[in-house]
Amino acid sequence: MGSLALMHEGLGSSWEEARAVMFTVLVTAHLLYAFVARLPTRGLRSNPWLLAAVGAGLLLQAVVVLWPPAHELFGTTELPPAGWAVVLVAGTLPVVAMAAMERPFRR
Repeated sequence: MGSLALMHEGLGSSWEEARAVMFTVLVTAHLLYAFVARLPTRGLRSNPWLLAAVGAGLLLQAVVVLWPPAHELFGTTELPPAGWAVVLVAGTLPVVAMAAMERPFRR
């Protein structure tokens, strides 16, 4: 919800762009959460299926917001550069915070 408010009220984007950014932030955060839920102890390449699934999900999300025929189907629009910056920060911030909070509990 913060990304929606930031884009529309703070940066003056249209509702369509703000919704597309919020949608992309939510998808990104949920896909990246898989790394927190399954924190690899032997490096990122220790679970290639997880890496492939998250990569494919992020690629499909990019198609949804970059490919014009998908805009009509999913009700999205192409993201402005500021929108991609919001996705990068807001999509990764919850995952970084969760990983930081979880690390002290792991032995």
